[in-house]
Amino acid sequence: MKQTVNFLISIFSVLLFANCQPQRNVEDLKDKFRLRVSAPQTDLPSVILKKVNAIDFQDSIITIEELDSLGELVIEESLHAPLLAYLVVDDISHPVYLKTGDDLTVHVNQSEIYFSGKGAELSNAVSQYLKQSLAIREQYVVSNGNMIFNLDYPHFVDRMDSLKNAIGDFHQAFIDSVNLPQELSNSLENRNRINLVWLKENCELGNPEMNNSLNLEKSEKKLDSTYFAFPFSDTLLKNQLTAIDYTIAAQMYLDLHVLRPAYKNLPQVKNGYINDSIPTEEVIPYVTNQLIENMEISEEVKEFLLAKNTLSRIMDNGISESTDSLMNNFKRTYRNSTYTAALENEYRNWNAIIPGKPAPDFVGITPEGKKVSLSDLSGKVIYIDFWATWCGPCIEQFPYSEQLESEFEGSENVAFLYVSVDKNKEKWERMIKNKNLHGLHVIDAEVANHEKSVWNKYVLRGVPRFILVDQSGLIANENAPIPSSGKVKAEVDKLLAKGI
Repeated sequence: MKQTVNFLISIFSVLLFANCQPQRNVEDLKDKFRLRVSAPQTDLPSVILKKVNAIDFQDSIITIEELDSLGELVIEESLHAPLLAYLVVDDISHPVYLKTGDDLTVHVNQSEIYFSGKGAELSNAVSQYLKQSLAIREQYVVSNGNMIFNLDYPHFVDRMDSLKNAIGDFHQAFIDSVNLPQELSNSLENRNRINLVWLKENCELGNPEMNNSLNLEKSEKKLDSTYFAFPFSDTLLKNQLTAIDYTIAAQMYLDLHVLRPAYKNLPQVKNGYINDSIPTEEVIPYVTNQLIENMEISEEVKEFLLAKNTLSRIMDNGISESTDSLMNNFKRTYRNSTYTAALENEYRNWNAIIPGKPAPDFVGITPEGKKVSLSDLSGKVIYIDFWATWCGPCIEQFPYSEQLESEFEGSENVAFLYVSVDKNKEKWERMIKNKNLHGLHVIDAEVANHEKSVWNKYVLRGVPRFILVDQSGLIANENAPIPSSGKVKAEVDKLLAKGI
């Protein structure tokens, strides 16, 4: 209560102080915005103002500033169009809606923010709208303890229809009470729709039975096919309030309607190989790209989807002949694309761990608390298994790993290292014990430090992931076969024959 009162007093003091000041010339904010930050109760001295790049969800830092002794600072930056930025204070990210000419003060009190000054009405409105609409979606995702992802199709349709109606009623009530420009109101309404589209697609991806054609044909209840269809829209792609959510929905669409059909149509696939010889990751990039090329959609959306698919294939499979081809083809076709920088950045990340590059060293902690580094195993062929307790496919590989390890029993030249990326050490230790997992198991000692974590060093975009390191400590295969493929022993034997 005392903190709340102090916060209100702080706001009143700032407003009173601002009213006593001479009027600033608004001309000095042409093509700019000014944002004063008042965070007297913050624990960390730095404040970050950032935006998020839609194509790869990476932060783009606008500025990092230090608070003064009163917990205040002023940010002034160029701006030519409305922007949904994020203000990070005490590691909490707050959405901030900014427009050209805004002269705002943002008052921060722990997890709450409030705007005053020129442009404050819309900034406060957007902040509240985003917060309340998110709360409604979360309420319907988990209702009476039943996760929407686990519902059968008829109940899923009921839940989605109820959510659509609830979010529609909220939007109407909000714009009735707050005077929003029509364009802003439309953007927020479109954002709601895109959020429901990607929620629907995510549910279908996670629950294949939900997307079963028989379910759709037999069910009397059906979703509004127009409202819940992915919109191939230039406007939603470019709008600051919808771009991030549009990108999420686009990724779901590609996974559900491009990648999944591409895999289904491949002949004789088993354990990631076609006809037991051709890796699927060498074929899939070409197939998915061709499916997108054949779409009758606008060139802007097609460029975006091709960039997103190229990025996803590099993230999933690393650098290969097929991803090289996709990358070069995209750069030739779209010479001045704004997406190229993100593709090249991901390419550079992977280039650090291609075969022949030194395997980045790291330290892991065993269940007994002993430190083990990768370099401790130098001179051996090392098969690294990156996994997590929450990863079902990871756990499914353990029986095959145990069988594989037994084939090299007694060999001092081969090591199997199981590296957990879990943040919950106790949960990891329990699984090791309960499942009686054998072998050298460690948990990443730097899991809390992204820059130093194995997730970052080895460009992990998901688990399980398997990597082979040769006896010289160099990467031999950054996307090694999974234990159940039956192909690992041959690769290890080949490296042993090669020697140091």
